Amino acid sequence: MRNSIHWRPLWGSLAAVTLTLAIIGPGYARPILPPREEKKKDPPPSIGLEVGGGGLILNSHLADTDPRDRTRQACYSKVFLVRMVKGKTYTMDMVSNQIDSYLRVESPAGNQLAEDDDSGGFPNARIIFRATEDGAHRIIGTSFSNNETGAFTLTIREQ
Repeated sequence: MRNSIHWRPLWGSLAAVTLTLAIIGPGYARPILPPREEKKKDPPPSIGLEVGGGGLILNSHLADTDPRDRTRQACYSKVFLVRMVKGKTYTMDMVSNQIDSYLRVESPAGNQLAEDDDSGGFPNARIIFRATEDGAHRIIGTSFSNNETGAFTLTIREQ
């Protein structure tokens, strides 16, 4: 059973408030409140490395304990999350004198956008990439040859 009480303030406001009560037993009533609007949550803090004006230089190493690359199953890989801005162009170089570098770029959703083997001059990889969306892109450093391990430097510059 529901009863409604209409209340109109006496001090000049034209607003009317309706309070609906649910009768939950003899002599007991509790208000039925309208659903609460969910507060909009702040977006999560930005993730990924920032390129910045001086570029980003990452010294790393492929090891036999690293995960296998999802597109090159016989190769170890390192994944770097790098924040990119839509419309900006980035140059990525993977340089090594120990492995035949292979470089890939994936969108924040995980779709492959670019890959390269020797554009940086054998055995180095280079990708020049214009971001089509904002967000943390996956930069994957791996090798061209199966099971290769060794040190490499990944440099990312904004043009």
